[in-house]
Parts: sequence; structure tokens; C-alpha cells
Amino acid sequence: FQGMTTVGQLPFTPSTSKPLPKKPIFEAGSAEDEEDSDHLVERKKKTKRTELKSKPPLPAVPDRTGPPMIPLGVLLDFAVQQLYHEVTVLTELLPKKQDSERKVTLVQFAYNTRILFVKLLAIVKWLKVSKRFDNCTSICYFLEQQSQMFVDTADRLVQLAREELIYARLPVFQVTPAIDVLASGTFPRLPTCIKNRFIRESKITPREQACTLARINQVLNFRISRIASKLSPRIEKIEVKNGMATFTVPGEFEVKVTILGEMEKLKWTLLRVKILVEDYEIGFGKPLVHPLQMDMVHTGLQQRMDESAEPISEMYAVLHSLAQMLQLDVLVCQATQLQAGRLKDKIVIEKYDEKERVLTIGYWLQHERGKRAAGRLNKFSPTYRVQIYGDPTDHDATLRVRHLPAGPEFTNVDTRSGRLSLTTILSCSFDARCKNRLLRIKKRLEAAEPNAKLFQSGVAAPSLRFVLLADADVPAPNPTDDETLNITVNMFSGKVLCQLSAIQSHPTVRELETALYSGSTTTATLQQKLLDLKIQLLIERYRKAVTVLQVRVIGEQQMKPLLDKHSNLPKRRLCLQFVREDNFILIVGFVEDKDIVIATKLFLLEKPSLSLTSINDDIDFLPPSIMPYLRRDHKKFLAPSKTGPSSHLASWERPLTCAIASIDDQIGFQRVAAELAKKKYGFTRVMNEPIVGGLCLNITDVSEAIPERCIDFFSSLVRCCLRLDSRARLLWPFECCLVNSPLVNDFLPNKKGNSNSCLVLEMAASASGTPVSETITALVADRLITYCHIYDLVVRFASVYENYKNMCSVRHFTYHKLVLAYGPRRDRLLVLNYKPRSANSAAKFIINFGQCTPIDYLDKDGADVSLPSNSTEEVQWNPHVMMSQILSERINQEWDLVELVHYLITTLAPLDALHNFYKFRFQSQKVFAWMVSNDNYFPLAFKCHLIMISEHVVRLIYGHIHLEFTMTENSSVFVRDVSRRGSAAVGLFRFFHLLSGGTCELTEPASVGGVFGAATPASVKHDTSSGPSPTPAVESSSSTATVVHAPSGPLSCAARLDVSAAPSPLNAATTRMPRSVPQNYMTMGSPAQPGSNVAPQSAAEGGGGQEDHPHCARRSAELTLSGSFIQIDHATLSKACVFTDTVAGSARVSPLDDYLNAVVYIKRLGIALDTYRRDANSKKYIDFVHVSYNPEQVRVSVNGQMEPNGRPAIHFNFHLDPATMKLKLKLEYVGGTYPSSSIVTILEQYFEKCVAPLHNEFAVISFINLCRCTAYKAVADFAMIMRRQMEPSSCESHYISFVHTSQKSPKDPQSKEVSLTTIVEPTDRAVLITLCIRPKEKKATDTNKYHLTLIYNFQGNALSVRSATFSLEGDVDLIPFVKSIQSQRTSSTECSIWPTVCKLMAKMSSTRLSNVSVSATPGSVGQHPPSVGPASVNAPGSNASQRQ
Repeated sequence: FQGMTTVGQLPFTPSTSKPLPKKPIFEAGSAEDEEDSDHLVERKKKTKRTELKSKPPLPAVPDRTGPPMIPLGVLLDFAVQQLYHEVTVLTELLPKKQDSERKVTLVQFAYNTRILFVKLLAIVKWLKVSKRFDNCTSICYFLEQQSQMFVDTADRLVQLAREELIYARLPVFQVTPAIDVLASGTFPRLPTCIKNRFIRESKITPREQACTLARINQVLNFRISRIASKLSPRIEKIEVKNGMATFTVPGEFEVKVTILGEMEKLKWTLLRVKILVEDYEIGFGKPLVHPLQMDMVHTGLQQRMDESAEPISEMYAVLHSLAQMLQLDVLVCQATQLQAGRLKDKIVIEKYDEKERVLTIGYWLQHERGKRAAGRLNKFSPTYRVQIYGDPTDHDATLRVRHLPAGPEFTNVDTRSGRLSLTTILSCSFDARCKNRLLRIKKRLEAAEPNAKLFQSGVAAPSLRFVLLADADVPAPNPTDDETLNITVNMFSGKVLCQLSAIQSHPTVRELETALYSGSTTTATLQQKLLDLKIQLLIERYRKAVTVLQVRVIGEQQMKPLLDKHSNLPKRRLCLQFVREDNFILIVGFVEDKDIVIATKLFLLEKPSLSLTSINDDIDFLPPSIMPYLRRDHKKFLAPSKTGPSSHLASWERPLTCAIASIDDQIGFQRVAAELAKKKYGFTRVMNEPIVGGLCLNITDVSEAIPERCIDFFSSLVRCCLRLDSRARLLWPFECCLVNSPLVNDFLPNKKGNSNSCLVLEMAASASGTPVSETITALVADRLITYCHIYDLVVRFASVYENYKNMCSVRHFTYHKLVLAYGPRRDRLLVLNYKPRSANSAAKFIINFGQCTPIDYLDKDGADVSLPSNSTEEVQWNPHVMMSQILSERINQEWDLVELVHYLITTLAPLDALHNFYKFRFQSQKVFAWMVSNDNYFPLAFKCHLIMISEHVVRLIYGHIHLEFTMTENSSVFVRDVSRRGSAAVGLFRFFHLLSGGTCELTEPASVGGVFGAATPASVKHDTSSGPSPTPAVESSSSTATVVHAPSGPLSCAARLDVSAAPSPLNAATTRMPRSVPQNYMTMGSPAQPGSNVAPQSAAEGGGGQEDHPHCARRSAELTLSGSFIQIDHATLSKACVFTDTVAGSARVSPLDDYLNAVVYIKRLGIALDTYRRDANSKKYIDFVHVSYNPEQVRVSVNGQMEPNGRPAIHFNFHLDPATMKLKLKLEYVGGTYPSSSIVTILEQYFEKCVAPLHNEFAVISFINLCRCTAYKAVADFAMIMRRQMEPSSCESHYISFVHTSQKSPKDPQSKEVSLTTIVEPTDRAVLITLCIRPKEKKATDTNKYHLTLIYNFQGNALSVRSATFSLEGDVDLIPFVKSIQSQRTSSTECSIWPTVCKLMAKMSSTRLSNVSVSATPGSVGQHPPSVGPASVNAPGSNASQRQ
């Protein structure tokens, strides 16, 4: 709609006015409203006429000169025609689209149509007001006319210049002045007449000026010399310069005068007056006198100088008087501000007289009380005063300071600089008064304490340090000492302040301050106050000293109810409650006498009975080393004498803490002894250890306290005592000295243990609220019981230990724990403990298994020797960890350590082999579950599971195969197939027969004995509900199922078992499978579930296909199914389970893993392909002619491509090879053109090495599609690519491989659907293949994988690129590069896939690749695990090749 677009782009001027409110078009109104509207219309018309008259007329616009226009009718016709056309197209296209696409198309049509008609509506609305814009056309036309006139004028001027004015001339311009102005910016050639007109000549020359000033200076010097003797000495500076004389009085004023001639009668002329008085504290240095006032002073001073006979002296007198008044005024202002601010209530202005020039300030105010202050406004009287005054009689004097009362070291007013500071005057006064008061206090203290240690310190803040206690002597003043009394004087109030950090808040300190401040305090009162401070300081010392002890300080208010009955206790005391024994309270009393002597008394108060014991008289509570301190109960506060140090100590807090700790220990031991006596233990009295010190409690008899009797153990126990260790935390060391240990440490031959040992157990009191005595007694009993039980087992084992020395060693034996190292290398550990009975659990033995460094890696001192750098030895784990629960139950039932050690030694090899085989290996279940239409919520599953049936029976679950391993004593292991739906491990005997070299045999086990002794015979029960053969009886012991034992020795003969009997079904409660194993995978071959597409099949014959088909799956004579026992030795089992590295870069493989993986893979593949063939709903990538399978093979038949010779038949036989017991492929082409035997061999090897390890059934279908491409010998080219994938060339820089499958939704990792990347067209005209190219660098990541999708057309023998995730750098493009190769092979009758790939790989070796857009997300690439679901994990034992 070209016309509509033109109309829509009409000029528009945006308006800044407010939008008008929206109103309906038709609105009913009253008659008055209509009249008002008529008046408004008339007024608007008149206004419009006036505006039209005032505006100049615009020219008329000729036709066809304005903007292009289109009729509105034509525009509407165009819109209707377009709408009709679109509706017609929709009616034809909508029936061919899906429902969702129809909806989208209709919505888009409705939206576009609505937008079109909205534009038309906007144009129609705009036409209603288009008349307003008619003038715009005339204006534009007028402006275009003006523009044309300018153009014509310019053209005419150019014509004149070029044609008519060629010979016109002008006069010569002033070029030289113009150049000067442009070049230098000045006009040096100014005419003289102009200069003289504006610049006048000077009336006096500089030389004349200098001569005149020099003459005036001579006159000034002469006059000043005449009056010099009469001038004031305060005038310190007189300077004559430039015809002026300057008189300066520092800090007051500065005056400049001169004389205007040489005559004697000429008066002095005052030029300038400057006041030098300043105030920087309040006025910030601003002038103190206003300029108008200075003008008045200047005028008055000039008049007085003119009238005076001595003008200079008159000038000095007037200005000196003015300066002093200003100085006093500044000091008063400062004092007023200090009185109202910082020094409020600290100073007072008592008097200020301007006439007398006096200012009096009082400080250190005292509050007046009584009648004296009743009638006064100011109720504070100053102690000291400072008076600042000026002498009116002496004109040469400055302001002076007088201190009342007078004293030394006082300052005067410094007025020389003019910057007056009252703060400085008061600070100096305060400092001098403080020093004077401290000096008087020092004299009073020396009088009260003749031997007092007083130190004076401080410069800015002077102070006195008084050492109260004699033992607190320090060589030099130390202001940080908490026990030193610091005495200072407050500079603002004059009050005395005492600071004693140890007892700062005590009232005695405040009383001492009052005594020192008052001058009427007597010496005796002062001595008593000092004594009180010393006693309080002693109490505080003891209070701090006991904070590290297990005591808490109790206040007097708490102790008052307990001490009412004991009134004879000292008033000054310290009450301490023991934390561990809170019923006991220690009272430390202090007694003083008139000789300034103090005595210390100790009392012990017991709560329930409130009995009080004096410890000073009781010797049992304290050790002898502390008793001398208690006997010396008088501690004098005396300073050391001049002749030598004093023998008296001021305090004994260290002996007191020792005494408190000793009392605490003694109380604890008494409580423990009482508890031991209650439990009927025999012990001696608590005594002090004579050698090491400390309290000790010897236990002598436990026969009545411990019910378990072990005479041998107590006969070797020579000493049993209980101590107390409270150094770091409260511990009760329980010490047992034993001799003739039954086992000694012999793990290291050079470090053999000692048969005598001393065991120390540090027991801690519980924090559960139980009394300490009960806890310690219970711990002693538990430890002795543990010793007895461990000793009982060890003694019996020690008697036969010599027979096991070759296979085990004692690593540690500490009576409460036994650690045995067993195995050929002594790298497996058995840890035996005993847990006594408690409130929550019964008494039992606890067994733990672990591992340690092999003995051949230890030196003679037991230190680890570093492994060689090329060592490939793996970390060995203890396999008996799997049996720990079963063995713990057995040891608690049998109490036999001999049988346990015998079991560990004999079963280490088979369990180690099975444990090494069982690793956390995962296998993808995603593709299989999708193909059989089964919901599987876990895309990954464990490859195998290991279940402990009993201590000698282990069951291995590998897919649908259940193998049971029974361990016997004679280094043999019995293996049999116990799968749940009948025997499933086809060729199991054949596998072990080949692996053992023919030594294994089918037999019944002569013994399947128990581990710990014999078992009673049991009847054999038969259950035919779950299998075709009878089942041996199974006993259930606690949580595990065990085989019936026979009454014989350890691991000896048991009841004979029926060889033909199949195993009983496992108890679901004891052998429940992990949730990650799909149930249908465990029961493959069973009848299909409702809704499943899997057809029922026989467990023996497999499923699918007809029996009369020539290529149906048939049973091999060498591969049989049997549930009989197979007897193998430990070496064969270890050989079957061990993982080895076959080729560098490949995954580790195991013979047993290869065999079981092949059997399980055949089962899965048969079910998946048969289900895929039968399912009519699935998308068919291939049509199977026949699918049949049994436990040992899967037969698949497909048709090849149609050829001139006919359509060949291709038969795939995926089978278990009886010679190697591994998965093999037998490929056979029948009819048509078939590949050579070498090509078939490559295809078979490629399946075994690259396709089968993927465990991806869809990858097998992709491989079959590749094998079907026989036209133009395409399968031969595919085989060459496969061989290059298996055997990469050293000349190429990249690996190449086939991509068999891809995920349909690459952005959704949880998507279950997968698709093939190798697809043959149903008409066999073309095939689609995908290749993966990876660099050979070892550090290459997944982002370096490039995918190339090719389409090969069989009819034209043409190869083309469908998509690629890379490009060749440089000038080479990938698609033209492939086309150029194809153009060279157009006439060839051979397939062009392999030559093209070879040239492409050679080109990539010489250039670099760069990433481009990715078109698909391929998975399952050659030698890598499938990418369906989460990434597959190739743990040790996986058959996936890892060759790069």
C-alpha cells in the first residue's frame, strides 16, 4: 500500500501542552451549557479573524507543487483487495496444516488485519483536523521561493565577478600595519599624534622622586634624634624608609608618620595606625577594632598630636592605654567563654573593672553550705585566685599577674606577640597548685608510713605511686601495676584522686581520698585507712589466685544463712565453694591486731550438716610441705631493711592455692573411697605418693565387686591404684601394672614387646550431672571387666599362637584392645574390643577390620619406605569388612578367638579375590529399557552385587546370573549357579575348566562347615515351589541365612548336600536387591508383564523365531546349564577375578567379568532385538527376517541390498565362544555379491572390540545396517574405516570412528528416546553415516570432538556432506573439497567413501580445524561408552576400549 504509506508520513509537530481529557462524542447537557458553548464559539471565531488580519498573506500554491496525495477511496479499495486475497489463500492452505499450525496462522492473520485497519482509522481521524495543516503547504512553498532567490543572487554575483568586474581596481591598503597586527598582536607604528592625545607626560622623573624621598628621610632622622631621650622604652622598633617613620610596640600597636616639608614649624602627619592586639581563641585572629572606629582614632590622635608639645609621646600614651583596655577585654571574653563552657563550675570571674584595669578569676571552687551561702547568688567560693591588672601610674608597664595566695613557679602575662591566652595562664596555675598539693600529701604519707615506698612521676599530669605491700616492691616505677596506689590531683577541682586497680570500686579507696583531701585528718586515721587498703588488697590477691582452681567465690549475702550459727568466724573472710564437691565450702579468715599484724585461718564447712572444721589443726587435709605456712600465721607488712631483705612475706597466695587444691583433692578422694566401699571394693587409705607426690588410692580386692572371675588375670595384676591429675583438666588416672603378658608385640622382629606393662587410663568425670565419685567408680569397674574379658580370649589364643605365627602377628595388645596383623604381607588388621554393659546396650565384643602398610615396605624401625616411582600396586582393602556383622555375632556367641583367627587366615584369599572383583562399576540401562518398553527411573545400574549369605557363603549377582561361592578349609571353593529362574550361567564348568587347566571338577562338597566350631545335624527339607529340583534346608540366624553345619571341628565336614538341588529362593527381608537394579532385568526370560511387548519365552530355549529355521539358535554340546557344585582352588578364583591390563590404553579386564558380561549381553541382546522385531509401534530402522536366541547365542537374519545377482541374506551369530568363553560374532553372507573373508574378519573384530563394549542394543542395529551395504562394495569401505578406528595410523593427527546412535533431545539429558545415525533408505538407494573425528593429543577434551555426517548414494556412486561440526581453516571449504574428490571419481565403478575419507584425514593432518555450529549430539561413538542418559562409567573391569 504505497499510497497509504505516503499519507501516513504527513508532517507532525509534537505538542508540549497537557493532553485534553477524553469525553464522549455525544453527551447530553442543559440549555445553559449550550448557550455557554455558543459564546465560546463566537469568541474563537473573532480571535481567529483578528489573527488572520495581523498575519501577512501567504502566496497561493500552484497545482502539482505540493506533496503527493492519493484519494481515500482508492486507499480503502486497496486494503479490501488485499484482505480478500489473504482470505482466499488461507482457505486453500489451512486444510493441509496441523491443528496447532492452523491456530497460529489464524492468529497472525487476525493480528495483521487489525493493524492495517487501525492505520486506516488513524488516517480517517486525522482527516477531520487536516485543515489546520493547510497553511503548512503555503509556508513550505514560500520558503522554497526564498531559497531560490538566494541561489539566484549568488549566481548573479558570481557572474558579475567573472564577466563585468574583471578590470575594476581599489586603492592600496595599509598592508604593513595589518601584518604587524596579525603577526605580533601589537600595533608598534601608532602615530605620535594619537599617543600625545591620550598619554600625558609625567611631571616628575624617577630621579627627582628618589632625591625627594632621601631628603625627607634626613629630616625624619633629625627630628627623631632630637626627641629620642623622651621616647618610651616599650617602643622597640623605629624604622625610617621611603619618607616614612614607623614606630612599633610589640603586642600593642604600629604607627607610621611623616613630615611634609623641611620647615621646623611643620607638624607631624599621621599616615597609618595598626592595632596589634589579637584574639585567636575566640575571634580567630580577626581585627578587634572596626575600620570606622580606627578612622575616628586616627582623626582624634592627629588632632592631639597637632596640639601637643611632644606629639610622639602623646601618640604613645593614647595608643598604649587603648591597647591595654583591648587586652583586658580579650581576657574577659575568654574567661566568660571558659566559665560557660569547658570550665563550667570550675572557675568564677569575681571582679572586672575597666577603669582600674583589674580582672580577678577564682578557681578550685568549694561548695558553700549553711547561712554563709544563703544570701549569695554564687554559692561557690574559690580556693585560689589569679588577678590580672595594669598599673595606671606607670605608662611603660604591661599587664601583670598576681596569684592569691602567692606561690612559686607562677607565670606572667605574655603580651609580646599580641595573642593573649587565658587558658595558658590557668593551665600553668593549675599545674603549679597540683604539684604543691602532691608535695604536701607526700609529706603526710611519709609521716604515717616511715618506710613507705613513694615515687613521684609524670610531667604533664604529676602523680604519686605508693607501694602498699612489701613483696610488691619493684625496682622502678611501673604505672601499670594493679597493686600500686596512684595518687593524683584533679587540675580543675583540686580534689585528690586515688586509683588502685585491684580494688578500684571499694569504699576504702574513696575514704582515703577524703582523708588526703582534708587537711584536718590525723596521722592515726591515715594509718588505719592504709591498713584497711592492705587487707582488702590481700583478699583480692587470694580471690584472683583461686580463679584457676575448681572453686567459685560466694558473696556474703549467700553465706549469711549458713554462717548464722558460727558467730566466732572472722569478719574479714573469703568464702570458696568447691565445684566438684559443691557441698563443701572453704572459709579463709583474716584477723588483725594493733601492731598492724594479720593472721590467716582456714575453715571447712559442710552444707547438709553445717559442721565447721578448722583445717589449721587437721594434718590429714594438707600435705606436709604446706603445713609450715599455716603455722606461721603472722604476716607483717614491713619493707625490706637497709641491711638485707626481710624474712617476712606480705602474703602467701601461692601456698594458699596449693592448700585449696590439696583440700579439693582430698575431698574428692574421700568421696571416691566412700563410693568404692559402698561397692565392696578393697582398698587402702588415701596416702601421699612419697616420690612423685600427689594423692594415691590403692585398690587391693575386687572379688566381691566384679561378678566376672578371671583368676589368671588378677594373678598377673600386681598393682592397681587411682590418682588425680588436675593440671590441664580434671582427670583420674587409673593405673594397672601387669606382668607375664600372654601376648607381646612381634609385628617387627627388631622391636619385640615386653611381657611386663603398666597401663594408665585417664578417666574424666561426666558432665551429665552424675556425681564424680559414682562416675569414677563405674569407669573403674568397666575397665576391669574389659581387661578380664579380653584377657580370657587372649590366654586361650596364646596357647596356639605358635601354630599361626607364619600367617599373623601381634601388632598391639594393651589388655583392653587386641590388634592382629594377618595375611602373607601382614597388611590386614583385626581389632578386637570389648564394650561393657550400659543402660542402652548389652555387653559385647566389637570387631573391626582394617588395613595397614605391608611389612615389606617397613624398615627395621617401623617407618614407611616410599614406594618405587614405577610401582603399579593398588591399595588393598580388607575383604573381611563385608563379614564384620556376621563375625561379631559369632564371636559374642562362641567366645573363641582361635576359630576367628583360623577363619580369617583360611578365607582371606577367596574373599580378597571376590572383593577385588566387586567394584563400583556402572552399566547403562537406558537403551534396553526403552527398547523393551519398560519404565526405568534409573538410567545407570550397578554391574554386579555381592551379598553375604553366611560366614562361608557369598553370593555374586551379575545381571540375571546368581553365583554362590562356598569357602572350605582345604583351600577349595565350591561354585554353583543359583539363578532365581533356574540355571543361567551357560558353560560355567567349561569356563573354570579352561581357567584352571583342567583341575576343577563337578563334585559334592565333602564339607561346608561352620566357622566357629561344629553345628548339629539338621533334616533336609525340599521345596519345589520355585524350581524344578529340591532345595536344601536353610537356617536363619538373626539377619543372615547360613548353610546347615555338621558336628565336626573348625571348617571340617558337614552333612552331605544334594548336588542336583537348586538353591532356595532368597528371603526378601535379608537379600533385598538394591533399588538401582531393574526387576525385569533380574527376571529376564520370565513371562512378560501386563502391558509389555516382550513375548514369553522358555528359559532353556530362549525366544523368538521358528525351530525349523535353518539358522535358528541351537544349544552347543560344550556349553551346558547346571546347578551342580564346581570345586576350584584359591589360585583359580584369584585368576578369574583379577583385573589385568591387556593393551596400553585399554580398559582393565578380568576373565570372570568377560565371561559373565558375554552371557548377560547375549541375554539382553536377544530380548531387545526380538522385542524390537515384534513391536509394531516402534519406528523400524531395519526389518529382521529372523531373530532367535538361547543362553549361549543370538541368531539374527536380515536381507542385504538388491543387486543384479539378487538380494543376499546376511546371518549374524552372536555367541559365546567355547574355546575362549568370550563374546564372538560369526558373520555369514549367502547369495548375491558378498565381501571377501578378510572384510568379514574385520567386521567381526570390530563388533567384538568396539560395538559390544558399548552395551547399546541400538548400536548393534547400526552395525547391522553397515554390514547390509553390499552395493558398490560399500561394506568394504566401511570395513577399512573400522580397521582405521581399531588400528589408527601414526601418520595421521586425528582419530576417526563411527557414531552409531544419538540422543533425540540433546538439550534434555533425561530423554529416553535414542535414534540411529546409520540409516539405510527403505528403497536401498542411499545410506546415512556419521563419523567422529578427534585429535590425538592426550589433553584433548570433549569439546575437541568433531562430527561429520555423510550421505552415500548407491545409484550414482556419489558421496555428499550433510552436516559437519567443523571447518578446514584457510581457503579450503569442506563441502567443495569433498565435491572435488567426487568429481575425480565419477567414472569409477568402485565406492568412493574410503578414498574420500583418506584424503580428508590427510588434509586435516596438514591444517587446523575450527568449530562451527553443531547439528546433532551423537552418542555411543566407537570406543567410548554410550552417551544416552548420564555418562557411562568405565570402572576397572569394563570391556569398553579406551584407546585414543
